[in-house]
Amino acid sequence: MKTINFIILLVMGFSYIADAQQPFLGGRVGYGYTRLNNKYIAEQPDSVQQYVSSFGTNFGVGGGFYFTDRFCLKTELVFNNIQQRYEGDIMGGYKSLTDVKTLDIPILFSFGKWVYIEAGPVFNFVLKASFNSTIDSLDQKNITDKYNRINYGAMLGGGFALHAGDILVLYGGLRGFVGLKDYGNGVDALGEEIHDYKTTSWGIGAVAGINIKIP
Repeated sequence: MKTINFIILLVMGFSYIADAQQPFLGGRVGYGYTRLNNKYIAEQPDSVQQYVSSFGTNFGVGGGFYFTDRFCLKTELVFNNIQQRYEGDIMGGYKSLTDVKTLDIPILFSFGKWVYIEAGPVFNFVLKASFNSTIDSLDQKNITDKYNRINYGAMLGGGFALHAGDILVLYGGLRGFVGLKDYGNGVDALGEEIHDYKTTSWGIGAVAGINIKIP
């Protein structure tokens, strides 16, 4: 609840100071490397369980204010898909997947016109988490209760922007995220809850979007 109240107050505060600035609305899509990291899994022999490179998609809408043509404040509602794949040689060999669906709310300061950098906090709300495995007895397992529902972290990115006239802005670049609060216990590659260590998250990927300035 404190996190939600903080987000509301922060957005209201920036809306107040930006009252005389040019607002904009937009949409964006992204794809990138995702990671659910836990020390317990890293300590296990590779034959039992090991990480496999994982990728997820995300999309959302947002808006903000241009203070100048080089500086803006923006926030987004992003539906994110954090995936973590595993594999091991036991039981004849297996593959498994943890899939955490979140609603992310980044609040970013962006500086630059044709080339930009952006940074700020991001808040993550876990909507659903599931576990799947090629081991039949572990297939389709709901693990939402193994993760904290509200988390937060920091985001940093940069890229290129194309200003088409006075209204339209097209942009594309890279964004990185690191969690500053653990996601809870989480599960290992066999779908068992981890008790000794907490799970954290980070990722990096490409993003592309469009902003439409409101006259």
